[in-house]
Amino acid sequence: MYYLVHSRYWLSCLNVLIQSVLNNGTKCIALVDTSVNLSFPVIDYNSKHEMVEHFSDLRPEVYIVDLDQVSVREFMKIITKCYNYNPEAIFIVKSTNESFDFNELSPWFVQTIIRISDNLHNRSREDDNERNETICGDISEKILPVTNTLRNKSTLKICHISRVPYFMCTTLNCKDKSGLNFEITTMLMERLKFNVEFVVNDLIYVRKASELLLSDSCDLVLIEIGMSIEGGQLNFIYSVNDDYDRWVVPRAERVPKWKYLFKVFSMELWFIWLSFLLIVSLIWGIFDYMFSTSKSAFKTSTIKIE
Repeated sequence: MYYLVHSRYWLSCLNVLIQSVLNNGTKCIALVDTSVNLSFPVIDYNSKHEMVEHFSDLRPEVYIVDLDQVSVREFMKIITKCYNYNPEAIFIVKSTNESFDFNELSPWFVQTIIRISDNLHNRSREDDNERNETICGDISEKILPVTNTLRNKSTLKICHISRVPYFMCTTLNCKDKSGLNFEITTMLMERLKFNVEFVVNDLIYVRKASELLLSDSCDLVLIEIGMSIEGGQLNFIYSVNDDYDRWVVPRAERVPKWKYLFKVFSMELWFIWLSFLLIVSLIWGIFDYMFSTSKSAFKTSTIKIE
């Protein structure tokens, strides 16, 4: 599937797509040579520097790349050399090159691409920003349907991660039972019809959240982090002056080693290959049996008479 969005404010469109990705329960996002500053959850690739992996045990479900900064071949070389390459992920691509072709990524079995084109010819309408955000929202709803990624549980364990320099009530037995996190936790209980076993209030650096996600200590992670668009960069890293976005992220699960077999070829493609080999082997066996039978029918025996 290939989607093209002509957007004057491509960062606004990208913001809509990222929010949809996170709301869909996506566990891992990969950034490649982008101006996007996304601190969680992310695998950061850079063609000029050493790769930084914060979620090395996870396969990215979304790749975000600026092809105005890196070529298609170089981009694919960066991500395919890693064992957790996922061709079934959604590729969000920024490219002003009008000759960009979906088939350029087909050798690497890429299936879904959203291309955002910051095109000068689309800067005449004043409502361009709102119109394209609507288009981006429609695309995200089409390929990112909101699903419940939680297991069937009656009780959830929630961990709270924050870099806020002030205390907020995060437990159900608070004296005043007030505070923003308490309200959010209560809303989760009411909307999702779950009970909360415990809530952890740790003022820890957000990048260490991967340790919580990969452990069994919590089912949901409540993350408070700022978002702003400044200087041509989309910034999701905390700042005192920014408004807060709150992400509820399901706990990640380690990928079994045997699933790495499907990092390039999907299960369907493996099934086709194995079926082909089985049919060829069966035909070979039938022909071998037929030829051996026909040869035995023409065998002559010599009788020695004394």
